[in-house]
Amino acid sequence: MSAVAATRSVELTGIRLALSVNVAVTVIGVALVWIGLRPRVGQPRPHRHQPAPDLAAPRP
Repeated sequence: MSAVAATRSVELTGIRLALSVNVAVTVIGVALVWIGLRPRVGQPRPHRHQPAPDLAAPRP
């Protein structure tokens, strides 16, 4: 009976470890995405291109 209890305890420890690793990886991933999506300070924003002229519009 104690062998079954010990086995279950080891399984729960493994599940807790796996959940802890999963949470850590998720937090690191979110932090990296957040850092990557922040606007850069001191860098100019890229210029927007002018839209292509409408060929169907009459020219003056």
